[in-house]
Amino acid sequence: MNPPEINVTPAAPLVPEPAAPLVPEQAAPLVPEQPEASLVAAVPETTHVPAIATPVEPATYRERVVAGARRPGVGVRQIGALVALLLLVLLGYKLTHGGGNTYEKTADAVTIAIINNDMRPVESDFNAVRIPELENRVQVARLSDMVAPLGAFKGSKEITPSGSAAGVHEFTETFANGSKFERFELDADGKILHFHIGDPPSTSTSQ
Repeated sequence: MNPPEINVTPAAPLVPEPAAPLVPEQAAPLVPEQPEASLVAAVPETTHVPAIATPVEPATYRERVVAGARRPGVGVRQIGALVALLLLVLLGYKLTHGGGNTYEKTADAVTIAIINNDMRPVESDFNAVRIPELENRVQVARLSDMVAPLGAFKGSKEITPSGSAAGVHEFTETFANGSKFERFELDADGKILHFHIGDPPSTSTSQ
């Protein structure tokens, strides 16, 4: 009996595995160290904001005058001119309106009404009982004709003697070419109750 054949497969030749190529290790990139965070927060730059102008209240009149007075050659001249103008206005008013007392102004108004032959502007200055006489055109015209030759009327001057009765007022009415005597007596309400214009009392005839 033949012994069984034993197949022996030759072993593969031992081939050494090729070694992996040596690759040089890549050095880690150098990263600069970051500075430590500051414990104090950075202060942001201040943004420039344009200043808002505060409204200024207009100066008072006194402040403007004082300010003007502090500027020689400007404010002083202006103030001087204003004062001069006011003086001229006051002088003109005095010349046109007269500077007499209340009774002289009443006498002026009555005389002017006689000159104009129209007593209506002064009727309110007379007592009611005298209104018919003021509306008597013939009587008023006679008085107007009496003063017409004397020329322009200059004004009244009170000449009431001291010790005269209450309410009595006497005047010299001056015209360009002469003068007349005027007298009136006021009632308790200040209205003219009796009136006379003509020559002085020594030679006058009641009008």
